Amino acid sequence: MIKKFRIPFYIILASFSANAFANHFVLNALNSKTQDTVSYNSPFFEDNERCFVCHGQEKYEYTNINLNKKVRALMCSDRIVRRDLYYSSNHKSFSCTDCHSDEYITFPHAGELRMEEKYNCIDCHGGDETFAKFHFEEIETEYEQSVHNNLSDEGFSCWKCHDPHAYRINIRNTENLKETIQYDNSICLSCHANFSNFQLLTDRQEINILKTHSWLPNQAIHFQNVRCIECHTKINNDILVAHLIQPKEEAVKLCNECHSQNSILMATLYKFESKEQRSTGFFNGIILNESYVIGANRNKFLDLISFGLFAIVVVAIAIHIAFRVGKEARMYLYPKWLRAWHLINALLFIILIVTGLSMQYTDKESTTYMVGFAKAVKWHNYAAFILTANYVIFILGNAFTNNGKYYQIRKEKFWSNLKKQARYYAFGMFKGEKRPFPVTMDNKFNPLQKVSYIFAMYIGMPLVIISGFVMLFPEVAADNIFGISGLLLNDILHIASGFLLTVFMIIHIYTCTLGSKPSSLFWGMITGYHRSEE
Repeated sequence: MIKKFRIPFYIILASFSANAFANHFVLNALNSKTQDTVSYNSPFFEDNERCFVCHGQEKYEYTNINLNKKVRALMCSDRIVRRDLYYSSNHKSFSCTDCHSDEYITFPHAGELRMEEKYNCIDCHGGDETFAKFHFEEIETEYEQSVHNNLSDEGFSCWKCHDPHAYRINIRNTENLKETIQYDNSICLSCHANFSNFQLLTDRQEINILKTHSWLPNQAIHFQNVRCIECHTKINNDILVAHLIQPKEEAVKLCNECHSQNSILMATLYKFESKEQRSTGFFNGIILNESYVIGANRNKFLDLISFGLFAIVVVAIAIHIAFRVGKEARMYLYPKWLRAWHLINALLFIILIVTGLSMQYTDKESTTYMVGFAKAVKWHNYAAFILTANYVIFILGNAFTNNGKYYQIRKEKFWSNLKKQARYYAFGMFKGEKRPFPVTMDNKFNPLQKVSYIFAMYIGMPLVIISGFVMLFPEVAADNIFGISGLLLNDILHIASGFLLTVFMIIHIYTCTLGSKPSSLFWGMITGYHRSEE
């Protein structure tokens, strides 16, 4: 079931001004570093103070020479440049007059200075070998093809996203990717989630970010772990951060674009680190440094083990069928509630297996595996909720009816009875020997059945349900356990318990063919009457 999330904290913050919004995350970033970037000693510190004395805070003072008195006034919010942010930005080594007219030194400033043309990134960075590795010319070309360039007549420029007084590049040397994601998303949301800024560039109606992304499962988790540009830009392998913002109709909406072995995240968010390799067998292992993505972070060794165990079970069943030998009495063992529970449980298991495999083994090159990723997530969640409710019915049924007695284990001769039943399955039934533990009204399961059903229903089911709910509400998972992502460990537990229950179901289906006829036990679950050999 798709969860209805509260509006993420940083989307609420976007209702403030663009500068205030971006500054919030820059300050967080500064506080998280051990290095004191604010203490940078600018060679132009004294010169810049001529500007900062007024523009460095909300309040400034000046002397009105006509009135011969000191005047205090509030600085316009979009004219405030905070010293700490400026001296930790990319342009911290600049003098104010490197970009602004020398005439600003004179106060009061001439009114026409406000009309001076601002530099763009390419004016300084273009054609300079010092910055060639950043590909500013290609960035400029991408920008000219983007939807943002269509707003250039309305005043859109590089500075709408990259405040020259505060912007800093952190994706190339990040210590906390979540911080980078929030910082970069704040740039987008300062317009797209702040109508005051948005309407300066367009006459369009206000955009509701949550509503326009209502198709996205687990919205809050996605907003916190990927940047807007992962889905809204065209990938360019030569540029670290793509700038070709595409029309909304061309945005990525297929889940398997990210949730696959060849995830686009490796060419976008994790491009800087994508060359780093892991030896633990995980696909796209670098993602695990910061997050965990279903479908993208499979482990080839666990896959091989799973497929190998599955193959062994199938081969063992085939051999058993080939060598077993094929008399009957009726008894009412399956009440109506148990039959209904069993049928619902079987259908839900099939849905969960198919959708689970579709999520785990999706491929970006195809739109589906068994079921499309988005539909697989949706139906997997629906089936999980119903399975949980159905499991509660099973527990209550066993607690308040006679069916619970069949799951009680007696200590007497426990191990010897297990060996006796195992010997019958391995040798005795092929020789036509009588069953060591025939079905009776008091003893529906043989020792091996009883142990396997207890493990499946009282251990396996709780594990798969609890770990499944942690996957659905990942905020409750531990950040890391012994240095490993808590969500990853929980997912491995969920997949492993689901796989073992799948193997149990296959063996269970086969053992149901061991009645007097291959179909007799199946009919028993329909009619309620068990038919056994005499």
